Formats: sequence, C-alpha cells, structure tokens
Amino acid sequence: MKIHFNSLKMQNFLLAVGMCLILFGIYFLVAFRTDSTACTAIFLRFMCLSGVGMLLLFLSLVVIKSFLLVFVGLNLVCFGILALVIDSHVVSFGLKELWPFLVISAGLSLFPTGLYHAKRIKSIYLFPGIVLVFCGIFLLPFSLHLAGISLKKFFLMFYPLAFILMGLSLVAVFFIQQTHQKNFPYMKDDSEVENRGEGAK
Repeated sequence: MKIHFNSLKMQNFLLAVGMCLILFGIYFLVAFRTDSTACTAIFLRFMCLSGVGMLLLFLSLVVIKSFLLVFVGLNLVCFGILALVIDSHVVSFGLKELWPFLVISAGLSLFPTGLYHAKRIKSIYLFPGIVLVFCGIFLLPFSLHLAGISLKKFFLMFYPLAFILMGLSLVAVFFIQQTHQKNFPYMKDDSEVENRGEGAK
C-alpha cells in the first residue's frame, strides 16, 4: 500500500499526531516529579485545558478556519500548562500569584492570531498584544510580592504617573505622525488599504 505524504488527509493526520506529541511531552516534562497518586487528577486537568485548546487549534487550522479559535485555543493551552506547573508543585506559587502570566499569554497569543488571520503582522493585533504583555510583566512583581508594596498602594501613590505617561505617548504619536505620515500604522486602516488593492485589480 502506497502512502501519499502530500495528501491532505495525511497532512492533517501528521498535524494531529504532532499536537498530541507536544501535549504528552509537556506533561511528562513537567509532571515527572509528581506523586503518582495525584498524577491522574493532574493529567485530567491538564488535558481538559490544553487538550481542548489543541483541539480548537486543530479545528481552526483544518476545518473551521477561524482566527478566534486560534486565539482561544492558544490561551487554553497556556492556561493548561500553567495549571500543570502549579499542580505539579514546580513552583511554590498558586494561581493567585501567577495570574499575570495569563495576561502575558493573551498578549503573546495575539501575534500568531494576527499572522494567521491576515498572513502578516497588523497593527490591530500588534499594539494590543504588546500592551497586554507589558501589563502582565508590570503586574507580576506585585502578585509575587516582590515589589515590597501592594498594587493598590502603588496606584494610590503614583497614579499621576499614568496621566503623564499617557500624555507623553499621545505627544509622541503626534510627532511620529508628523514625521512618518505614510508609514505610521494607524494613519490608514488596513482594511481600507486591502479594499483599494482589490479594487485596483
């Protein structure tokens, strides 16, 4: 029997096997030191999150072609990995301290989601992704109690800095627009540019 590796069914099969191997590899890499009595519960929790995430990714790449499922699937995979790390006691922190990683993963997930949707980097995905990543990194020292001050006290003391930073960013945007009017990402909507290109064809 001759196997056609370039057939669509074989490609989908290889994709599914690759995703399963990634899941099992992550599980055994992280959970190898866990007590055997807790392995079943940890594995089921991990598969309910990351397994469903991988399934959504597979469906979005092969069947439905939905960029929203790509975003949700990537976040579920990251959430499952975080739950696996916490349940396996690789770190001494819980979700209460590590939740900013979910914000970071949401920001990072926007980059491949944008590439999948538009086949190129678009500002509508790039800027929010960068903002979410920086917000997660900013919040992480407070949730891990490394900052020496609570987040509430920090904002009460330094909230005027937020106004200053927002004002400086708007002033910077103004000067960038004046200098690079044609190349600045938000000067023209990407959809308008695409529509004009299709109309020209």
